[in-house]
Amino acid sequence: MTPVNILIVDDREENIIALEALLQRDDIHLYSTTSPNEALKIAWENNISIALVDVQMPEMDGFELVEMLKSNPRTRDVMVIFVTAISKEAKYAMKGFGAGAVDYLYKPLDPYITSAKVDAFIQLARARDENKVKNEELQNFATVVRNSADIICVVDAQSLRIQTINPAVEKILGYKPDELIDTSIIDRAIGKNRPSFREKLGGIIKDNLTFSVFEFEFETFSKTIIWAECRVAYRNKTLFINIS
Repeated sequence: MTPVNILIVDDREENIIALEALLQRDDIHLYSTTSPNEALKIAWENNISIALVDVQMPEMDGFELVEMLKSNPRTRDVMVIFVTAISKEAKYAMKGFGAGAVDYLYKPLDPYITSAKVDAFIQLARARDENKVKNEELQNFATVVRNSADIICVVDAQSLRIQTINPAVEKILGYKPDELIDTSIIDRAIGKNRPSFREKLGGIIKDNLTFSVFEFEFETFSKTIIWAECRVAYRNKTLFINIS
């Protein structure tokens, strides 16, 4: 499991040592500094997920530090927990939340409350990072599909209508992608073979085949006939069809 990066910022070294002792474990990578300016540099360079920030510091107070973190696209997603001995009055909490903090810890720190709150945000950070990776994978896949020389389309298994199709269809069949959205994939086969094409796809769906390969005749926009290889995958009531 990849450790979650946590930054501790406090102008008093003894407070940092106490927090490090409380939070030290294998699934956390701790960074610490007594300097808010150094904290900005650490956050910039190390993909910090959570920052525990002291509110009262002489060089720059915690509110200013958080505002600077949130103003930078590279560090704006850092989840900041303020650590403070200042009054628990609502106006101070509202100022912190307004600056971009997600929670408060009050001195003297309760070890159980501190651990519980940090644990909760570690789980949130992991979930957020997993979603980020999945989104990046989807974006990469979309780029591959968009740039593929083969026709790649997603077809609803019930209606057999095309939901998405990549630009390669224009080069191979002569249709613009937008012209084929929500039309039947069956209509791309030559007229006399459309019942056979429907039966072929229906068999894949009925037998719940995860992958099937066959050759078929397709009709282009200019009414010419081409033979092409079809690779079909069936998952979650959806057909993923590659035609080359």
